[in-house]
Parts: sequence; structure tokens; C-alpha cells
Amino acid sequence: MYTDEYFQIEQMNNQLINSQRALMKSNKKLQSLLAEIRQASNAIAILEQDDLTALYSASAFYRRVEKCIQEHPDQVYDIIALDIERFKLVNEIYGRVSGDRMLKSLALTHILNTLREDGFLSKWMISVPESLRFPWLLKCLSIF
Repeated sequence: MYTDEYFQIEQMNNQLINSQRALMKSNKKLQSLLAEIRQASNAIAILEQDDLTALYSASAFYRRVEKCIQEHPDQVYDIIALDIERFKLVNEIYGRVSGDRMLKSLALTHILNTLREDGFLSKWMISVPESLRFPWLLKCLSIF
């Protein structure tokens, strides 16, 4: 003969099993959502970068700088726009492959190595905190 206590324990055990099943189901949903978020994040990262140089696109650069300025309104930044005059001539004389190689080298080797973690770099502009202003700028300009 079973007592009321036994039935209560059995009922609690069934509730526990049902809760575990619901938790496992929710956990699978969360894992699926996390995978989707990672895929979306990777897609966004790809869209924010220039294919050739892997630098931020202009729109991604503006968004990141805007966010940084909102988070640190008292920080002073310099925005530096770089333009390689008559770069089209490089492509015409040496070919597009050489021109692309030059842009990659410029972006990856020189500029990215001189830019510290608290600056932003896009294909078109650089944002540098005031504290890095002159040493960084001189080092960067020395490569041209």
C-alpha cells in the first residue's frame, strides 16, 4: 500500500522531470538563437569591412566613432582623412594587382601597426584620441 507521501514524492518527481525536459528544450532554443546571432554578427562584420584592405567602411566608421563619442563625450579626437593623390596612375602604370597590393600593405603593415586600440580606422578616415595625436600622426605620416 502506498501512502499519500509516496504519491506526493512521485508527483514532485514527475514535476522535476517535466521541468528538466522544458529546460533542455529551452536550452536547445537558446543554442539555436546563439548560432543565428553569431552568423548575423559575422555577416555584419563582413559588410562593415572593405574587401581588399579589411578596414572599416565609411558607414561603419561613422557608427563606431559616433558611439565612442557618445560614450566618452569629454574625450577630444582628431579625425584624419587620407587621400592618395592620383592613385589611379598607380593602377594604370603598374596594374590593379600591384595597386591592390600597395593598398593592403599600406593598410595592414603601416597604419594598423601604428594605430592603438583606442583609435578607429576606416578605408577613408582615422579617428585618434587627443592623447595619441602628435606621436601617432608623425609616425603615420613618415610612411608616405
